[in-house]
Amino acid sequence: MLSVKKIQSMALSLLTSWRMNLMILAVGFILIAILSFGFYKGLRLNQIYVPLVDATMEIRFEATLAYLWYEEILSGDSSTSVDLVRRHFGLAEWYAHAMLEGGKNPHGVFIAVTDQQFRLAIESVQDKLTELREILEWRLASLNHTGSGASFDRASHEKFSEFINQTQDIESSLKRVIADGMRAFKIIQIMLIVSCIFLVLTVFIAFNRFERRREQDFQNIKSAKEHLEKEIANRKILERQIIQSEKLAALGRMVAGIAHEINNPNNFINFNIPILKEYIQEIIPIIDDYAKGQADWVILNMPYPEFRRDFRKLIDNIENGSRRINRIVSDLKDFSRKKDNVRQDWVDIREVIESTLTICGGKLRKMVDSLEISIPEHLPKIYTDPEIVELILINLLINAAEATEKENGRVKLSASLDALKDGLRIEVSDNGCGMDEQTIKRIFDPFFTTKPSKEGSGLGLYLCLSLADRINIAIDVKSAQGAGSIFELTIPRVK
Repeated sequence: MLSVKKIQSMALSLLTSWRMNLMILAVGFILIAILSFGFYKGLRLNQIYVPLVDATMEIRFEATLAYLWYEEILSGDSSTSVDLVRRHFGLAEWYAHAMLEGGKNPHGVFIAVTDQQFRLAIESVQDKLTELREILEWRLASLNHTGSGASFDRASHEKFSEFINQTQDIESSLKRVIADGMRAFKIIQIMLIVSCIFLVLTVFIAFNRFERRREQDFQNIKSAKEHLEKEIANRKILERQIIQSEKLAALGRMVAGIAHEINNPNNFINFNIPILKEYIQEIIPIIDDYAKGQADWVILNMPYPEFRRDFRKLIDNIENGSRRINRIVSDLKDFSRKKDNVRQDWVDIREVIESTLTICGGKLRKMVDSLEISIPEHLPKIYTDPEIVELILINLLINAAEATEKENGRVKLSASLDALKDGLRIEVSDNGCGMDEQTIKRIFDPFFTTKPSKEGSGLGLYLCLSLADRINIAIDVKSAQGAGSIFELTIPRVK
């Protein structure tokens, strides 16, 4: 059985999935790391190596300009100043120093080289630049004093060539570093694209799995809710059945006591009726002889012959009523002991209905304006217990009359063949207040009643259904609020 805590945990799983979140978070961290590394590589290329290439080119450019102006001076161009040569050498030396120690000028910011091989190469270029400058300074000084210096010219040319080669090597190395960095950056870009695709696929797959899990959890919650509702309903039914069982047990004890109390005075009637019949049998001939001499003799506003017939009929009714009391008491005892006592036989339904109306017809006519009886001729006999059918019909007819209003109240009792169910159908209908669906579902429950507590016990229809089950009679109900009710009895086994 699913507990409330389990339902709550499944409800929480509908809101989040820690596995999916962890996976997305991990992929997100990887993506951020790749982005950060790519950004770092690009920034390093832009901030370090690209300015270093520019600085190398500036060193070579400034040194070349200085050397060219130096050649102009040697060729006798008096318009060229030695200070111009020194200024270009100074700029070349500044760029070399900026590559080693860092620096800033209007052309850009230069970050010091940290790679040891590059530093050694730049220091070598710096040394060559210093040597070249010293040679040129010596050559210019010798030119002012002696006017000759072929050896200095060869040395300066060699140093300048070595200097140019070294700067080109450094520039090539830096460009290779940049090219390698660009390749790495492209690889990072490819990895970034692949990571994005992987992330999208991961999120898509995880979301689909999460949706399936969420749907499954939703179905589990729904089934658990239905299970709990069913369990609660069953528990309520069980509690109601326990209460009803206790009430029925108490009712059984009460019925047993009442049956005993009713049976005792009824026994006096049963014992005395045969004696009374014997007395009447002895007295009637005497009264008949007296009546012969009194042709117009009237007793209680009735001619004697009519009185004589009615008198015997009253005695028979008393005897039948006493037997009915015995049967009812016996049924009450059977009910209290949970036993069946059915006496079935082939009977004419017209006789059963007439006997029913003899018992309750007078009361019904006082309760309603119209009591309709519709029974076709020549209905086949049915195999049933007539007294149980009478009890059921009496209860249904009285209930129908009580459901109607005094004015315009109508109750109808009809009987007909039911070809589909191979039996006899008896209907008791009224034009009363009717019932809603909830009431229809509970009308056969013991102790359920819509009447005031002082007017109904809630056992009438329950006993009707119990008695009907004993003799295999089906009871169907059709009703709607404000449209009256129809109780339909289907009695099988038509002869």
